[in-house]
Amino acid sequence: MQQAGKAMEDFTNAVRAELGLEAFTAEDVNRVGTTYMEVLTKQMNVYIKETREEARKFGFLEPGAVPITAIQAGDDSHAGRGQIFTLSGRLGGGVKPWGHCVVAS
Repeated sequence: MQQAGKAMEDFTNAVRAELGLEAFTAEDVNRVGTTYMEVLTKQMNVYIKETREEARKFGFLEPGAVPITAIQAGDDSHAGRGQIFTLSGRLGGGVKPWGHCVVAS
């Protein structure tokens, strides 16, 4: 794998030399990678911001805006409260969520 990487680096730098460009060094690789990640992070943050604004505009709620209460099947103490509940069942000794329902008040 290292030999293939070295061969690719040599080929790239040979082409760059033929075109009159400087060799592409390890520092260049780090700089380009860092710049790419910075741009990707900025684009992702803008996307998240725009998506949240659109969701608010269309009346969608932010995650966590509605209280969620875990209940067990057969537990009727939640009836009529108008909340969203996570229903859980026991599998393999642990609690595994298996569905959601909205209880109208």
